[in-house]
Amino acid sequence: AFLPLLRDSNPGGGGRIVNIGSVLGHLQTPLSGTYCMTKHAVEALSGCSRAELARFGISVSVLRPGYVRTGIASKSSEHAATQLAKLRAQYPEAQQALYPHVFDAAIQSKLRASSLKKFEICPPPSTSTTPAIVHAITSARPKLEYPVACLQPNSSFPSAALGLWVLSWVPSASKIGYFANMDPGARAMKKNSKSKKET
Repeated sequence: AFLPLLRDSNPGGGGRIVNIGSVLGHLQTPLSGTYCMTKHAVEALSGCSRAELARFGISVSVLRPGYVRTGIASKSSEHAATQLAKLRAQYPEAQQALYPHVFDAAIQSKLRASSLKKFEICPPPSTSTTPAIVHAITSARPKLEYPVACLQPNSSFPSAALGLWVLSWVPSASKIGYFANMDPGARAMKKNSKSKKET
């Protein structure tokens, strides 16, 4: 639908496409499967489009933000409460015990509160994504990729660019171990087994 408009409005080339991806288009973290898949898809779409549209002089840029203050946490939090009630009715207790971070209301509440707190202290779009989008649209030489913001919500280190670069050199087995330690399900099971031993 838009390609004919881009070609017609810029017959000599210079059309721009700017897609919003994420650092999670290159990382796979616990509880982020669906989001990571969509952002992997944005990376693939951007790369393929870039190759296909080069002959028309249309550039394709992709943003890869780290933590940026958005409403994603609050929106997903509201949706999660409704889904949790449905899931509890659907699955037996034995299966729920395997995933306490999904089914346990107290753990869910803590995870949601932590997520909301992180997004409250993130940099706003005005200092992270917006300047990158403006550059991609207006620059004579737009970048192909714009890693912006950081991999920590309350810090300027590591930047998304540095973090992705470092992680590209880390062996896959080490990354698996690192991300597995971040899994709230594993932490919850360890805590439960520890409390059972103590009692």
